[in-house]
Amino acid sequence: MTYMAGTPSYLYLFGGFTGVFWNDLWRYDLTALNWTQLSPTGTGPTGRYEFIMFSYNNLVYIGYGWDNAMRSDMYSYNPTTNAWATVTMSGPAPSPRQSPAYCIIGNTLYLIAGLSANNNITNDIYALNLTTFTWSSISYTGSFTGRTNFGAAPNGNMIYFYGGAIIGGLLSDFVAFNTTTNAITQPTTSGTSPGQVSLDKVVSYNGIMYLYGGTNASGVAQDTLYMINLTTFAWTSIPTLLSYPRSSPAIAQNGSVLYINDGYTGGVGSTSINESWSVVLSGASSVASQLPTQQIYVNGTTFTYNGITFQCFIQGGIAYVRATVSLSAPTGLVVSLASIRLTTA
Repeated sequence: MTYMAGTPSYLYLFGGFTGVFWNDLWRYDLTALNWTQLSPTGTGPTGRYEFIMFSYNNLVYIGYGWDNAMRSDMYSYNPTTNAWATVTMSGPAPSPRQSPAYCIIGNTLYLIAGLSANNNITNDIYALNLTTFTWSSISYTGSFTGRTNFGAAPNGNMIYFYGGAIIGGLLSDFVAFNTTTNAITQPTTSGTSPGQVSLDKVVSYNGIMYLYGGTNASGVAQDTLYMINLTTFAWTSIPTLLSYPRSSPAIAQNGSVLYINDGYTGGVGSTSINESWSVVLSGASSVASQLPTQQIYVNGTTFTYNGITFQCFIQGGIAYVRATVSLSAPTGLVVSLASIRLTTA
């Protein structure tokens, strides 16, 4: 379970769990189309999963989560200096926990619920001022069921969240939190909702909340993009969005573009997926495409793309990529030669 944060030019991916806890930091260049493992200076986070990760004012932040113990620390990564720093926070902070929901409105990070020590599922809400790094505990009116493994998304002064896990089951409720009045409500929705789901990811754009992936009550991963209009509260969906159903994908958002990376084929502990996608968020017209990754192929080697085998070779000082494609092959095959680099080494 890796996590990701984005800037206009790069995606940053950190950590996760594949039988061991990882604390490696990777950067995807949205122009060069390649991943680079970074080696920052300073002391960074321990390897962990189910943490929070976000970008703010050109820094990337990582905190909370699980590394065989509940964490409540926070670190910042500066892409300009390639350095980690410990974030000093003050005020009444959330207890150490994993898998809370979180989002940013203005200069405030809101952290909602999650799993704390002794399998205690919380229903508290905290706010972190990202200028002073001062925590405050929010007393709200209304109520909601404590939960973990869910996402939250902002829209104006509102935060919306859906579903999540409780001890022994999953939820399927839609909850709204007004950050001005500190009131919790549960709007009445229409259309087909995602049902009971957890380990999904949530973002919002242009008055619509998007919910992707996750697992249902049977532990089956989902590949449906659900959308709820935050004015009419009507659900719609796009089935079979990507190549595989997945839970716990890493996501980052840059305006109208949602980036999705990795995930599991089922619940945590199932087979890991290693691929990156971008989704242009446009309601029912949202379109997904797989992000290319620049690879280095040696002269004479082969690689497979979309089920077709290509051979790389150099002849007369010119690099070529060739493949034999049946005339009955599906139309629409596009190979970006700009993403292929050959070498005689």
